[in-house]
Amino acid sequence: MADHTLLFLCCLIVTTLLLTGVSGFVITVFSSYGENITLPCKNVIYQDCSSTTWIYYNKTCIKLVDHGKIRKENTYRADRLSVGSDCSLNIHKVKARDAGLYTCQQFLHEGARQTVVDYPLHLTVLKISSSLKQTEIRAGRTVTLYCSLHRKTTKCDGLVRTERLRLSWVSETGADLQNTSTVTISHLSECNISLTVELQDQDNQREWRCQLTKGKKIQTSVSRVTQWTGGILNTP
Repeated sequence: MADHTLLFLCCLIVTTLLLTGVSGFVITVFSSYGENITLPCKNVIYQDCSSTTWIYYNKTCIKLVDHGKIRKENTYRADRLSVGSDCSLNIHKVKARDAGLYTCQQFLHEGARQTVVDYPLHLTVLKISSSLKQTEIRAGRTVTLYCSLHRKTTKCDGLVRTERLRLSWVSETGADLQNTSTVTISHLSECNISLTVELQDQDNQREWRCQLTKGKKIQTSVSRVTQWTGGILNTP
């Protein structure tokens, strides 16, 4: 019962943080789908992490780490989590549904009151999806790749405008791709950009990269390779 009460109070604190709009206090961390990411904790009291608790919030609160130990129940991601030597939270093979608010909190012992302010981080995940299955990819087919920025609890478009982020499809050299007779780029929203390609022979084993930038600095990127065997398209 005490654990549920404590989790409720933690969730209340996190919800208040979101509703009051203290966005400058929440650090945004960008990750691409499938990579490993480390969320730092900057309010550690006991260096052995015995005071550290990690809470994940996305409509409801889930306690991921309790006094330095990964909680195996109540979370599908437990086997992809680990606690670093500095009490950071490591997430292995990030998924889109991992996006959300992570808060590092400090409690001196079980049932104790929180001793320092929260250290919140908002994880935002960049992912590519395809209109065709891999087995359907071949010359002569048209495929659309959707690049989406996944963010939970607050609107993604607001984040893009506030932090002046930009999604783009780029070439191997990092230059923005342009519309051509076989390539069409569409801005579906500030957090979604698509690339439609009429596949040609030269597109076999070609990498298509979606990039998220802030000013001139790359925050993260994710790519998809179109490849197939046989089925050469004979074009005049």
